[in-house]
Amino acid sequence: MPHPDPPNRLGRTRLIGLLVVGLGLWTLPVPVTPPSPGLDSSWRIALVIAVENGWHFGEQILWTYGPLGFLDSSLYANHKLWLVSLVFNNAVHFLFVAVFFMVLAELRPQAVLAR
Repeated sequence: MPHPDPPNRLGRTRLIGLLVVGLGLWTLPVPVTPPSPGLDSSWRIALVIAVENGWHFGEQILWTYGPLGFLDSSLYANHKLWLVSLVFNNAVHFLFVAVFFMVLAELRPQAVLAR
C-alpha cells in the first residue's frame, strides 16, 4: 500500500502546479498571425498549402521543416490546420513551463550558494 505524501510535499506540489498554470497562461504565445506581405508569410502559407493538398515532402516540395513545419506557425490560412498548430504550440509551451518549474523545484538554494 503506497504511503501518502507528507503535507509539506503535497503543498509544494500544489504550489508548483499553480505556478505552472499561472506562468503558462501569462506567457501564452500569440494565437493568430494574419498573413502579411513579404517572405515570412509566403513560405508559411506554402507549407499550409502543401499539407492541405497532400503534397509529398521531398518529392513535390522541398523545405527544411518537413511535413510538420506548419506546426511552428500561428499563421491563419486554414482553420483546421491552424487549430492543430495552436494546440501543438500551447502543449509545447506548457510542457516547457512545467519542466522549468520541476527543475527549479529540485534546485537547493544552499547548495548553489555554497559553490
